[in-house]
Amino acid sequence: MKKIIYILIVLQSSFIGAQTKTVVTPYGERVTIHPNANNGLTPNNGYLQLGGDLTKASVLATSGSNTLAINGLIAGAPTDKLVVLDAGGVLKTFLPSSLPMWFLGGNTNGVLQTLGTNDAFDLPIKTNNVERMRITAAGKIGIGTATPSNNLEISGTNGIGTGLKLPTGAGSGKVLTSDANGNGIWQAAAIQMQTVAVSAGGAKPFQNTTGTDWQLIDFFSNVVFDDAKALYGAAYGWNTATNSYTVARDGKYRISLNMYALGTVSAISNGYTASAGDNWRVAAVFNNVNGQAGKSTMPFISLTVSSNDQSVFVSGVVLLKAGDIVNFKTINAATGGASMRPALYYGANGHSIMTIESL
Repeated sequence: MKKIIYILIVLQSSFIGAQTKTVVTPYGERVTIHPNANNGLTPNNGYLQLGGDLTKASVLATSGSNTLAINGLIAGAPTDKLVVLDAGGVLKTFLPSSLPMWFLGGNTNGVLQTLGTNDAFDLPIKTNNVERMRITAAGKIGIGTATPSNNLEISGTNGIGTGLKLPTGAGSGKVLTSDANGNGIWQAAAIQMQTVAVSAGGAKPFQNTTGTDWQLIDFFSNVVFDDAKALYGAAYGWNTATNSYTVARDGKYRISLNMYALGTVSAISNGYTASAGDNWRVAAVFNNVNGQAGKSTMPFISLTVSSNDQSVFVSGVVLLKAGDIVNFKTINAATGGASMRPALYYGANGHSIMTIESL
């Protein structure tokens, strides 16, 4: 019986020794730790450190006055796992890529995802801390405005003109139309352009020295309106400095000219002379060709001097290209072509008038 009791005492002592471990703190205190501790503490060379295995659920309670802080954490990487709390307060980890969120630098969604709001609030988009675009709760899109009134509204306050630019196929004066499928395309404008200039300066002679020495009519200096210049810029339309018209776009044009001629010597008060029977001609000249030849569909004025104050009119339709130059010239084509007498016209509002209009 004594042997049995002794054996039991030895076994119990061995079991107890195997189940505990004693460590000494830097201050000399002795702490005994069960080697199968379930609280995450581990003895290490006389010290007690965190790092043991938890073998049962553990709770660390904090409060507003007793908070928990961990210093010395190193910076992580986008590929690291995140630590979160579930509904029961248990710490868990997962990869950020598994979250249904949008990341800077792009996303690999795998399936259809959405970006927006789930309630009746607008979705504004900002750059440089300034709102640039907004999708309202009603589904309207505003660029440059926070209150769009249509499905798409663009404010030009932060751009040029309307704020809308569609450069593909664009050109000065073109209009935006659609094809059969509703695709927007730029086409030559069907807008009619008119340029009207009125003469100025009173009686004016145009003196030629030969039968081919056509003189530029240079008194159309009062421009009433000029759509070509307004639509396409200063390089087009009527130029009062050169007394010429620059075509802005290809197409058909009607050219009309009314000339007020002073026919007899008695009508001249400034020393100029004329003679009955002289043949004055006025022609629309294209690309600086000297004379009445050029466009078979554009007639010229041929006036035989017979009386005072003759108003003559001519009109024709011609096909012109962008960049073509049109001006008007005159000559006294008297017999033999060697007349030293000028062609005489009167420049003033309501007298000699030039009109060029697109068709």
